[in-house]
Amino acid sequence: MIKAGMSVNESDGWRTPLTAACFKGRINVVEVLIEAGADVNLKDESSTPLTTAREEHNFDIVHKLLKAGADMNASNENNVLMLSSCLYGSLSVVEELINLGANINQGDKKYTPLTAACVFGHVNVIEELIKAGADVNLMNEHGDTPLTAALDYGHFEVVTKLINAGADGHLSDDILTRLMKLSEKRHSEIYYEDSEYDTTF
Repeated sequence: MIKAGMSVNESDGWRTPLTAACFKGRINVVEVLIEAGADVNLKDESSTPLTTAREEHNFDIVHKLLKAGADMNASNENNVLMLSSCLYGSLSVVEELINLGANINQGDKKYTPLTAACVFGHVNVIEELIKAGADVNLMNEHGDTPLTAALDYGHFEVVTKLINAGADGHLSDDILTRLMKLSEKRHSEIYYEDSEYDTTF
C-alpha cells in the first residue's frame, strides 16, 4: 500500500491505517506506518490511535505511539485516555500513563479521573491516583467531588480512603444526607449478611 503511493493517513471512511493496526494489535504494522510518517494523533470516525490501542489492551502499541509523539491527553468523544482508563478500572493502563506523566486531573464536564473511579468503586485505581497526587477535592461542573460520588454510589471503603487522603468532608446538609443514606445502605448489607448465617428455626 505504501509502495503504491497511497497516503498512510487516508481513511477508508471508518478507520485510518494506523487505527486499524492498533485495533488488530499489529505492532509491526504500527511501526511501519509510523516510520512512513503516519499521523499518530489523527482521529478516525471515533477514536485516536492511542485510544484504540488502550481499548483493545494493546499496551505495547500504547508505548510505541507515546514514544512517537502521541498526545496522551487528547480528547476522544469528550473523554481523555486517563479518564476512560479510570472509568473501566484499567489499573495497568493508569499506572503506565502516570509513569509517562499523564495529567491525572484532566476529565470532562461530568467526571474527573478520580471521580470516575469513585463512581464505579475501582479501589485499586483510586489508591494509585491518590498516591500520584490526584486532587481529592476537584469538582466537576455540577459541583460533584470524588467524595460525593463515592457517597452517592455507596462505596463505603472509598469514602474512608478519600477522607484519609484529605477529602473535604465539611458536614454540610448535603454531605450529611449522603452520609446517612450510605450508613443506612451499609447497615442493611451487614444485616443481610448476618441473616444468611442465622441458624435459628
